[in-house]
Amino acid sequence: MVHLLAKKAFSPLLLPFQYVEYIHIFSSQYQISVVVVKMFPHLLTAAAGIAFLAYKQQDPSSAQLPTWGATHPGGNLRRATNGAGNPLPSGTSSLAVQPAGPLLMDPVLINKLASFNRERTPERVVHTVGQGAFGTFVVTNDVTGFTAARVFNQVGKETPVFVRFSNVNGKAGVAETAHDQRGFALRFYTKEDGNLDFAGVITDVFHISDPMLFPDVNRVSLLNPVTNQKDPNMAFDFQSLRPETTQRYIKLLSDNFFAPGSMRSMDGFSVNIFLCTNSAGVSVYCKFNWKALQKIAPLTDEAAISLAGTEPGYYTKDLYNAIDSGNYPRWSFGMQILTFDRVNTLSFNPFDITKSWREDEFPFIPIGEFILNRNQANFYAEIEQAAFDPANLVPGISPNTPDIMLAARLFSYKDSQRYRLGPNFEEIQVNRPISPVAKYERDGPIRTSAASNGLGDPIYYPNSFNGPGIDEFAARLDVPGFANGPISRQDRVVDNFSQVIRYLQTEVSPAERERMAGRVAKDLISIQDQGVRERFFKNCIYPLGTPFSDMVVYYYGTLTNGAGRDLLGQT
Repeated sequence: MVHLLAKKAFSPLLLPFQYVEYIHIFSSQYQISVVVVKMFPHLLTAAAGIAFLAYKQQDPSSAQLPTWGATHPGGNLRRATNGAGNPLPSGTSSLAVQPAGPLLMDPVLINKLASFNRERTPERVVHTVGQGAFGTFVVTNDVTGFTAARVFNQVGKETPVFVRFSNVNGKAGVAETAHDQRGFALRFYTKEDGNLDFAGVITDVFHISDPMLFPDVNRVSLLNPVTNQKDPNMAFDFQSLRPETTQRYIKLLSDNFFAPGSMRSMDGFSVNIFLCTNSAGVSVYCKFNWKALQKIAPLTDEAAISLAGTEPGYYTKDLYNAIDSGNYPRWSFGMQILTFDRVNTLSFNPFDITKSWREDEFPFIPIGEFILNRNQANFYAEIEQAAFDPANLVPGISPNTPDIMLAARLFSYKDSQRYRLGPNFEEIQVNRPISPVAKYERDGPIRTSAASNGLGDPIYYPNSFNGPGIDEFAARLDVPGFANGPISRQDRVVDNFSQVIRYLQTEVSPAERERMAGRVAKDLISIQDQGVRERFFKNCIYPLGTPFSDMVVYYYGTLTNGAGRDLLGQT
């Protein structure tokens, strides 16, 4: 039946060709009908043939190569070359004295080995494992009263976007369903003002509020330098000494964060605080968030563990297959605002990103929606080489705020990309803006053309020879931020628990609270050092009050055959 459908569908197109063969390819998962077209020799340069993939099951990612072969007939008629375009005489045999050697200087072999040795770029220190996709953002609401950013200045305006989901602490090959903090980065390729990047995460808070601790909070989730194994003693020792980590730790234990059913159901948060300025010069502090418009039930703890062994790339496959099958995920993108006059009236420091801007106090203001409707054409080129940078901002959105974590990220992200991909990483297509580029930076690796290196433009500013000038629109919106106080180092003492207690009481069901308490108990059991275990409970869990801390003790006692209170230092 499939065979006949293929023949019927393509028969009008096959008349110019000499003859047609129909080949069925069977596997345990797929039945593929391919139309193999044999063409007259004089037509070889005019067409590559027609292939028809008549059927595939619900796992398009596993059918990528059969699909490619079926839709690119005649691909084997292309000649294989090296990077310089020189045709290869062989891809299987090295140049040697026959029949047993020795090996001679073989440029084909040398090129193949040298290229293979350089195929990997340095791994990201964090956010190593990830998946992504491309799509379109559409403005649905007028927010020009808050920001003059031209990407948002007209209802109905469309902008290309790119997102990358990531495991924060896992290394290449880690199971994606393993418990993790998870990143959710979003890029707008604006038509007027370059790339707008939000290097976001899936929670509305971060672990730390001082950038001095950024390397440490990530190192403790990496591998022990001696055993090369995950070491809970490291992670919970750090957390027990820095109780500001508690809110994010607890939120990541909720069902949807602990084991998401899909990245398509995850919300994203910029976390950092920006300064938004409208065309009249009026500014407000703001955060940007995006909310999934499809709901997918989270995995059970057991399912997440099972998939870690049987389907380590579960989220990558889920996203790829959904988009390939036309089930395009969507998100509502918006902002929360804080006016200057409210800053000193709040019960917490709004620029401390370990604290939440709750929506009942800071309502979500919709700006538009984005849809992901294109998978990558090549994973390495378009996903692995993607380089997000919180410093990529457009006029109307500024980093001039008291958020010291944002100030540090302005340096660290771009510095990381320069190390990993080279100083001109923005020349890579996935990082290249679609708006015109006229910059004064020059030379270095990955200069792909004379135009990308400024042609004959002056290499200094200011100049009197018609080099690129300063944009008046951007200059007008580059408004100052405000800060006052002594310049010093200060380890602040703040309330780290009120927001967490409120979250547990108002945003989590009783049944989910029980599951979260059980997950805390399992974390406690994983800590081998009793002093760290007791300190973590005392400094981070006990302050959350009853009934939650009591539930943790109960589950700990149940899982340890009654050791409970004594092991936790409780009487």
